[in-house]
Order: sequence, then structure tokens, then C-alpha cells
Amino acid sequence: MAKTFPLSLGMRFPGTSQITSIQPPYALRWCLTTRNVPWSKCCQPCAAFKECWRLGYITVEQYQRAVDLERAVRKTMPQAQTGRHVEQEEVAALLKQCADGSLAGVRDAALIAIAYSCGLRRAELTALSLEDIDLAAMSLRVVGKGNKERIVYVGHDAALYLRAWLRGAADMPHAVFGRITKSGRLMPAHDKAAGDVFIPHMTDQAVYAIFKRRAEQALLDAFSSHDMRRTYAGNLLDAGRSGDRAETNGSL
Repeated sequence: MAKTFPLSLGMRFPGTSQITSIQPPYALRWCLTTRNVPWSKCCQPCAAFKECWRLGYITVEQYQRAVDLERAVRKTMPQAQTGRHVEQEEVAALLKQCADGSLAGVRDAALIAIAYSCGLRRAELTALSLEDIDLAAMSLRVVGKGNKERIVYVGHDAALYLRAWLRGAADMPHAVFGRITKSGRLMPAHDKAAGDVFIPHMTDQAVYAIFKRRAEQALLDAFSSHDMRRTYAGNLLDAGRSGDRAETNGSL
């Protein structure tokens, strides 16, 4: 009869209390079948079996039988589909909600239009500064992942929203999309070292909140700001353009 696990090993199977009286050849099988423990979590019991064999508590045959198991196949539910296509009618509904006469509405309309027209990431939207805009060519200098720069052209309609926002912005160095106070003014910041006043950049989370709030106001199905980028790439493919053009073109 095979020896049982000694208390000195202090081995504990995943999802169970400490086992000290079960025969080693069947312990791992019990964990994998009865307790439905994933194979990846059974590395510790396998190591314990090997140590038991080294100490002479089990034979080679018992050790081989204990660890010679097929990996348990676990059925998982399919992941929910993430992201969706944003229709032009939905973008129009978002822009309509922004037409509330407030400075925040003008900013949000420009933000939504640029996101849909150019397919920019949230971080790329918030990183834009005034010096990144070429008003003559209506293009944006975008710094993307890996600190790579590219030129993105703004569609005609989106350019109208962007110009309207820039006309209402403060006459000082600032980010393209700055934060707005509850009183409806751009929130300035002070550079004490240089003695300058400027408008700081928004955060990625602020862009997420804007899209969420405007979608709720327009009674639209939930979507993320990244869905604008996904929609932009899909529109390019539908128009017969290659996927890499998504980095350099835009139209609204």
C-alpha cells in the first residue's frame, strides 16, 4: 500500500484544504476532474508528487500514473463582440446634441468631428496643440504610438467644426482641445518658471466621458471613442482604399 503525504510537505491543492491522507496517484486526478482545477494550476501538485517520489513515499509507477493525464478541455463562453460601426446618422445626432450654444458644445462638436473624420486615438486627440494644425492645408501633425509622426488631413465638414472651435478658443498658447470650467470658460494654467499662461491638454478619460455623455443625450447605443477609429478604417476599406491609408487620410 502506498504511503500517504507527510505533514512536513505542507502541500495544498488548488481550491481545496490540505490533503494528507489521499493516495498520491489519485490526488491530481481528483483535482482535475472533481474540482475542475485548470491544468496550469496543477504545477505545484506535480512538483509535490516528484518530491514524494524522491523521498520514497511513492513508486516510479505511481508517480507516472499520477501525472500522466490528458489536459482537461474547458468550455468557455464566447467573448462578447467589442466595438461597433458608428453610422453617419449617429454622428449627426451627436453633433446635434453639441449645438447647445455653449463653449463646451462647440469643443465637443469639433472633437467628435475630428475623431470621425481622421480616425485618431484618444491619446492623439488630447495631444494635439495649435502648432500641430496647418490651417492652409487643413492638416494635422499627429504623434502616434512609438512616437511616430504622421500628417492627417481633415475632411471639409470636420474642418468647419474645428475652425468654429478655434475661433472661440482663448488667444493664448493652448492645446487644441482644452478643459472647460463649469462656468463655461477654458481652464488656464500658469507656468511659474516662464511666467506664461496656457491652456493644458485634456485627459484621455475626459474624452471618453464626453463621448459617453453625448451618446446618452442622443439616446444612442453605447459606443466608445475608439469606435470612431474603427468606423473610419471601415469606411476607407468600403471606399476601396487600403488599410494603411487610414493613417494619412480623413473625410467626413
